[in-house]
Amino acid sequence: MFGVGHLTAARELMRSFSQPYDDVVETDVEVLQRRLDQQNLVIQTLLALLLEKGVVKEDEFREWVKRMDQLDGARDGKLAEDRSEAPCPSCGKPNVRTASKCRHCGEELEPDLVPPRP
Repeated sequence: MFGVGHLTAARELMRSFSQPYDDVVETDVEVLQRRLDQQNLVIQTLLALLLEKGVVKEDEFREWVKRMDQLDGARDGKLAEDRSEAPCPSCGKPNVRTASKCRHCGEELEPDLVPPRP
């Protein structure tokens, strides 16, 4: 079963692809474009792998994209990040639900990586 641990690992893998190259000086736009290109590569790779392994069919994938698009309440071709907060179990101060570490005390948190359904 695919769970939060898998999503955390996937997020860390994506971060490793987004690390800047040490010998390249980039503008903010270039950094964003490179990260977008890297994420596109990873997403296309995942989709190709899922299709090739028969895990999902293309029409089923397209239906899930539509479903995910609507999770934030707007059918607009994007999924707004959930910026709602939850208290840290250690210090009680608020952190965004997707945080993996408390910004106040440094406590490791279990992030909510799957957006809540409206």
